[in-house]
Amino acid sequence: MKKAARITGIVLGCVFLIICALPIIGAAVNIADGHIRADRAKRHIVDMGGEICGSCVYTGNTSGTGNHTENQLLFVVRTNGPRGIEKELSNVGSAYVYPASEAEEHFYMFDITEKMDIPAEDGYYIAEIICPAPFGDNIMGH
Repeated sequence: MKKAARITGIVLGCVFLIICALPIIGAAVNIADGHIRADRAKRHIVDMGGEICGSCVYTGNTSGTGNHTENQLLFVVRTNGPRGIEKELSNVGSAYVYPASEAEEHFYMFDITEKMDIPAEDGYYIAEIICPAPFGDNIMGH
């Protein structure tokens, strides 16, 4: 009887520890997924003839519309063909490419200009990709 109680206690303790560890594990997986997708997007941009001048990966709630977690990948790109890059980046997530001079109009959750130097000259674009995180209900989205 003592042995059964001890095994039950150990099992319940392990279940409790696993449940407590899941948010931390989920956050780590979400961040790693964002960086893996960013590396893939960088390869697409370079393969299309673009030059990456800066990048930023943000994991959290990017839209402010509820409790969910996403990865937002941002790149400052110098290119002559922004539409081709946008089409290629749609393989990574929901992609949008726009002139760098319009950067301040597109962000309200955090200020991208604090994290990256964004040139205002022609030929520079912001490539923004939003993609769902593997653990979408993670604490990072609250």
